[in-house]
Amino acid sequence: MQNDTLIHDIWFRIEAGYNGGYMASEQHDRFYTEIRGLFADAGFGIEDDKFGCPYFLLGKTRLYCHPESLSGPTEERHIPLIEQLLARGESFRYECTDKYERLYDFTPEEEMNYYRTTYATSIEETLLDAFRTPDPNHYKLREEILDLLVGRFMVHTVRRPLGNSFDSPCNCYIREVYADLLRRGLLVETRRKNKAGTMLFYCRSNVPTEPKHTTS
Repeated sequence: MQNDTLIHDIWFRIEAGYNGGYMASEQHDRFYTEIRGLFADAGFGIEDDKFGCPYFLLGKTRLYCHPESLSGPTEERHIPLIEQLLARGESFRYECTDKYERLYDFTPEEEMNYYRTTYATSIEETLLDAFRTPDPNHYKLREEILDLLVGRFMVHTVRRPLGNSFDSPCNCYIREVYADLLRRGLLVETRRKNKAGTMLFYCRSNVPTEPKHTTS
């Protein structure tokens, strides 16, 4: 599993004369010459990108350098250093630091194991609750519920700072549990066509709600 290094999705906001997609060539060259030098002198590696904006690399930190921001996975311990470097800029102005989601340094296999370990005792009941309906003739749209659950349980990773995609480990995990509940008869699935003729899947829990006991 991942080590104890704290990593976040960070955006270091700067102003370098970028105006609605336009930047004077002289200012462009001055900015990139200066900022590349600042980060290289501080020990960062530089990876050039085919679209023009380089990446600055140090440990697990990987910053995409744009004239409006430096953004990407950033080790917590590197934040003060980066802010100090940006504060020294002469061809640009450092404005602020925005910290977003914590990022986990998981491989796909480690991420899947995280879900299986963390939610081993609760995930089945969560899915059954999500598909439970008061009327056995009432079903819920399968994809809508599954997408909501993926968004609820998904962690952001260094590998995928922006989160989910259709083949993410979290998506695979939720659908794996769903398929097992369906196989065991704890969920019931049906198919219906919408007005456009598209076949959609609907589902409901096949486990009745436990009646609540009251004391007199």
